[in-house]
Amino acid sequence: MKRKRSRKLSALRRELDRVFAAWVRARDYPSGWGRCISCGRERELEAGHFLPRQHTATRYDERNVHGQCSYCNRWLHGAQADYYRALLGL
Repeated sequence: MKRKRSRKLSALRRELDRVFAAWVRARDYPSGWGRCISCGRERELEAGHFLPRQHTATRYDERNVHGQCSYCNRWLHGAQADYYRALLGL
């Protein structure tokens, strides 16, 4: 009997990241456009993590991930201070 080829952990993690990000965008803004949690601008959103994805305990925690524009998420490295204020409701 032939053994099935298993997928690498990194490939599985990439696939789960893709599915989880799609779920976050659908949860926060079904159209894909909405207000960025950090800057408040109306833009196309990504799934931005408050605590970085490298921390596996919170990587897929829905309380840690919100809609964030690519500028804040990538160029401002999450715009942590603004993200924090938004989480507190300030």
